[in-house]
Amino acid sequence: MFAVHSKQQLDKGVTYDYADAFKGLTSYNHYFVNGELLARFLKDSGENIDRMAAMGLATTVEQSEQKAHLNDPLVYHKFNNFKSKMATWDAWPQKFEDAGNPVLTETWAVGLDYDPQAGLKGVLAKQASGEDLRIETKKVIFADGGYCGSPEMMAAKYADNDALLNLGERKADGTGIKLCAKYGANVAHNPVLFAHGCAPSLRINPMRRQSSVETLTNLPLLWVDQTGNRFVNEDIVYDFAMWANAAHNVQGQYSVILDQATLDHFRDHLVPMEDTFERQFLEPGQTPTGTVGRSRRFKQTLRMPSRMVKSSKPIQPKDLRTNWGCRSRPLNAPSKFITRLLPMGKMILS
Repeated sequence: MFAVHSKQQLDKGVTYDYADAFKGLTSYNHYFVNGELLARFLKDSGENIDRMAAMGLATTVEQSEQKAHLNDPLVYHKFNNFKSKMATWDAWPQKFEDAGNPVLTETWAVGLDYDPQAGLKGVLAKQASGEDLRIETKKVIFADGGYCGSPEMMAAKYADNDALLNLGERKADGTGIKLCAKYGANVAHNPVLFAHGCAPSLRINPMRRQSSVETLTNLPLLWVDQTGNRFVNEDIVYDFAMWANAAHNVQGQYSVILDQATLDHFRDHLVPMEDTFERQFLEPGQTPTGTVGRSRRFKQTLRMPSRMVKSSKPIQPKDLRTNWGCRSRPLNAPSKFITRLLPMGKMILS
């Protein structure tokens, strides 16, 4: 959770303030932001931390979970218990009900009662039971999560949508945007995608931490695009959003090149390299190991890429490819990581 002026920050003497955050976030996003909404969020963000704690989601302010942002201002508030936060969220509807706020689950908007002269009169909804509802209201907030559950809308905004490992909520199908468009609202927008790194295939969920092949894609090894050329400084892997940007820039797919000696080294030794997602799964106060390799999981699952590299066939991007999430930025690709990795095993690039 991003926040400024939280009680924890004030206790730690953090001087990063609203103006710093506003300038930093607008610049980072190249001014493709809703300035008014961002300002309102920042003003309330510190108090939001206390509100979340009161509802069972306590956080601790600490360094970013991303290696590339360890020297950022102290603004990141990490949930104290990663495993229990989902259960806490599930309990929220009852908390709202107990406070006198009606909560309708398995209910979705299908239309609006809207008059161009009189304005909004109500929301037309349907429940899973088949019952139709009319909710009298003069205002409605469309907070339905975008449209990652709509293949048509995703394909219209992202040309390489087929390469996306989509972990989003499928129930978020663009209802709000569709209803607004139906009644003449301006829904033109720059699409915003929560692009959070890459995964080695559409069948491997990186959040489950079950694949050694996935671990290899989380390291700054040797990456080439579909033309066989390096396309970015591989240490970009430690900045999730920029990593996804780089992948987007090569149409969502690239290859990780390894030889047998390197795979054997990872299998039999602890290698002093940090898996980019390691910090993501640590509880507050835990320290990352900073090593990978030498585990049963590695020994069991490093066989597929070994056979691929030893094959007499030319290496193709489809043999070991990475799927992405996206935004695009300029790249800078000197070759220092090739020489840095050579002592571990010879890199081959054909």
